[in-house]
Amino acid sequence: MLSARVAARAGLRNFAAPRSVAVGGLRTYAAAAQQDVRPPVALYGVDGTYANALYTASAKTSSLDSIAKSLSQLGEVFKKDPKLTTILNAPTLSVSDKQQIIKELQVVAGGEKNEVLKNFLGTLAENNRLGLLEGVIEKFETLISAHKGEIE
Repeated sequence: MLSARVAARAGLRNFAAPRSVAVGGLRTYAAAAQQDVRPPVALYGVDGTYANALYTASAKTSSLDSIAKSLSQLGEVFKKDPKLTTILNAPTLSVSDKQQIIKELQVVAGGEKNEVLKNFLGTLAENNRLGLLEGVIEKFETLISAHKGEIE
């Protein structure tokens, strides 16, 4: 008797409709939390990678203009004081020195309240890449120019 039931169920399985047909053939996916933001131009190198990351973060928070303005002010500081690059490249900077430099750079850039800039500078300091800041600024300006549709 048991074998007859098992055989009957096995036979019914062969004739059962697939689950996707039974559900109606609909497949639902979760909506993306935020739209995917991609830089308008592909940049290469370590400074290009950081510039792409900064562009993506600032585009997601809708702060592209304020970041661009702050970085252009920092770029002017690099042009006026060439020794700044040497100081930022020093591998012997302590953590407290790096934090002080980040605070000063934020004040100079006028971005004390901008969390994206603060996090970006903090990431550069943690990874001992503050010396790349001048190159990142140049690459970010390239991204902003491409975003605005300016031709070089």
